[in-house]
Amino acid sequence: MKLRAYLLGGLFLASIPPALAIVPVPSAEALAESDRQIAAEYDRQIASCRSYAACMGILNTITPIGRAQAQKLATRLEQFGERAKRELLQRARVKDPPVSSVPEEAADGVLRYWRAWSEKDIPALRAILLSNRYSEAGWGLAEIATPAAARALVEGTALSTDRTTLDPVAPAGYAPYETSADPVARVGDLALPVILEQLSGAKWRNFSDLLSRVADKVVLPNYAWASVAADATKPISERVVALRALGSQHTMINSVRQKLDGLLLDSNPALQTEAVRAVRRTHATVPAEALARVCPLRENAFK
Repeated sequence: MKLRAYLLGGLFLASIPPALAIVPVPSAEALAESDRQIAAEYDRQIASCRSYAACMGILNTITPIGRAQAQKLATRLEQFGERAKRELLQRARVKDPPVSSVPEEAADGVLRYWRAWSEKDIPALRAILLSNRYSEAGWGLAEIATPAAARALVEGTALSTDRTTLDPVAPAGYAPYETSADPVARVGDLALPVILEQLSGAKWRNFSDLLSRVADKVVLPNYAWASVAADATKPISERVVALRALGSQHTMINSVRQKLDGLLLDSNPALQTEAVRAVRRTHATVPAEALARVCPLRENAFK
């Protein structure tokens, strides 16, 4: 949940819960005018700031900075070089910003449009991603676009949210981390090998979720993965990873699906389980016997 403030009658009024106070609901026209005035005020401040303190002080705000103004402020602050970047990185490293943390959100938003990155910034950007699931710091790693940056981006994006914990303030069906996968998609060629490597690890489900979120943004070698999964000469671990990669997606074309038919009743439990999981994830049917073997009834299951 983000703080929303309105500029009405020359005053900033922060929105507050109805249980605490009753305030008039601004009309759509009033909100649009408020946004225009806020943007105009930020434009004025950015254009007029001359010193480091004055320009950085624009971030000390209770009012969210729009993307256009964040981009302008990033361009302005880049003129102050490494000092400005270090302070922005420090400000943006917070743990899941609460409602009142607009200054930290503003710093993170400015970093989204920063361009002067180097490999020495990778640890700081990774730390921000891991500490703040709302962060857009991943764009900095996508801008660096080296194998090390891609690894930090993939790990930071996949591990920043505990997949077993729901956002307590998010509406039903809302994924607060959804947009953070876009930087990963930008460096897909570098990111995909890292995701596959992690699909064999203890937290493979986090990376499976990430692959699911980029599946519609990059071209995935699904037929090649199906061929690996079906190849009895390949190591079991490699075949399991291929099946998990296929099972991370929501659709499966027939030519890929047919390659997995022989694995649905495979004698190897790991292969059979992952094959059934992959096919069921894509809303296809599997033989009843395959389901029974993967999901055996517990003793006293109905008690």
